[in-house]
Amino acid sequence: MCIHRMALTGCDLAFGRMAVRGGGVVINICSMAGLIGSDVKNFAAYHASKFGVLGLTKALGRDIKFKFALFNSARTSLCTLT
Repeated sequence: MCIHRMALTGCDLAFGRMAVRGGGVVINICSMAGLIGSDVKNFAAYHASKFGVLGLTKALGRDIKFKFALFNSARTSLCTLT
């Protein structure tokens, strides 16, 4: 729940400035785990929260009607170093 709240609060703070400037860019950080999950046990809440951030970003992109507004998400992934 906290991750959703932080993402939504950050977007809300940006909206005031975007309205004054006529647009802007919001980039939310999420994870590939939000799309495909992972093999790590007991991470269901993490996966669900990242999926929620991705969904929030997509919904804001459709709902906010600023002339020059871009909503995107940067998806991180797990890598193994050998």
